[in-house]
Amino acid sequence: MAVGILIAKFIATKWVLFIMEIAFLVLQAPFLLLALFLSLYLILLTLAPFVIPAKKKPQPSRQRKFAIIIPAHNEEKVIEGTLRSAFEIAYPRELFDVIVVADNCTDQTSKLALGAGAIVFQRSDPAKRGKGFALNWIIPQVLERLPAPGYDACVFVDADSVISKDFLHEMNISLDEGHRIVQSSDLVLDNAGSWRVQLMLIAFALQNYVRPLGKAALGFSVPLKGNGMCFSVDVLRTMKWDETSLGEDLDMGMELVREGEKIHFNPKPIVYAIMPEDSSNAKTQRIRWEGGRFASMTNRVPLLMKEAWKRKSLYAFEAALDAAFPPLAILFLGAAGFVLVNMVLDSFGLLLTQWILWGWWSVVGMIAIHCILGLILARVHPRNLLAFLYLPRYLIWKVGVYFSMLAGKTNKVWMRTER
Repeated sequence: MAVGILIAKFIATKWVLFIMEIAFLVLQAPFLLLALFLSLYLILLTLAPFVIPAKKKPQPSRQRKFAIIIPAHNEEKVIEGTLRSAFEIAYPRELFDVIVVADNCTDQTSKLALGAGAIVFQRSDPAKRGKGFALNWIIPQVLERLPAPGYDACVFVDADSVISKDFLHEMNISLDEGHRIVQSSDLVLDNAGSWRVQLMLIAFALQNYVRPLGKAALGFSVPLKGNGMCFSVDVLRTMKWDETSLGEDLDMGMELVREGEKIHFNPKPIVYAIMPEDSSNAKTQRIRWEGGRFASMTNRVPLLMKEAWKRKSLYAFEAALDAAFPPLAILFLGAAGFVLVNMVLDSFGLLLTQWILWGWWSVVGMIAIHCILGLILARVHPRNLLAFLYLPRYLIWKVGVYFSMLAGKTNKVWMRTER
């Protein structure tokens, strides 16, 4: 009798384990298929610039006049450096103006900008703080109220940036090719003294250079990054930023694609963002960025997908896919987590099939290939690769950012980041 009970318990236990294994496989299979699809998409974007040669660009037929618009909120610590780089651009000085929008500033931003030679517009409306408000307020004035500006295009640059000397020359070439909206490379200013900044430099190189380069090679539109954007004036006259959005630039990019516009990527002109080194300030900045990105994804991607389906447009579908793409850190951590769990199950003989484990290993491998080839493509300096030693610490910090964001700690007003 006792032996029979033991046998029955053993059989029951084996069936329970078997059912649990099947359930686990069924539950993770959709995540694996999605992760494989996203990883293959990454590989496609990474390989495209190696396979599809870039077209040689002819010299432009004429030199256009630009307005460089710099929205600033309490940026007295960095505004002079940004303006210095703007005035050092290698382009005829009479063909560009540098305009600072001092938005609700309570420091010396306006005074320093005037002293540096910029045209300064001061805006004071504490009830309406934010980049969207500032842009919607300044654009009509730049296009209409300045005495005979005759601008062909406007460039938008963050107040904490360094601009490459060839910026306007390259934008002029892109406009001459017929592009109405152009996004430059938006990278991070190298700071060898901070491992956190080095990792952000790597992340920006992959996100804001490698992926847009692949999209451009394949003929797709690229997202607006907020920094280093160029618009022809005829486009600007019909645009209005979402004033309540934390991701107004991402929203605007998706809205333009919905309307049939294409955002061109020119990798040669570069804006280098100055990143905070202090972890608490960096966390505040990232929470705001990721919060804005998540809001843009949930609010705008369904509309873009609907438009893609309506027009049967691969072009619009790809733009929606790019906007909905999860952060690379989350994709990597998820894949690595599933690899670890499946390896533990396999060690106890509880994994029914090896293909699920190899599938997750393939995702991890493709992410690694994307990073390696991407860093080669972006010509990231070898010394920056030492920052990968801090990658586990950075990933833990990044997870903390997402938890803070989900807990509702996202800033909903325009606040400068301490540096």
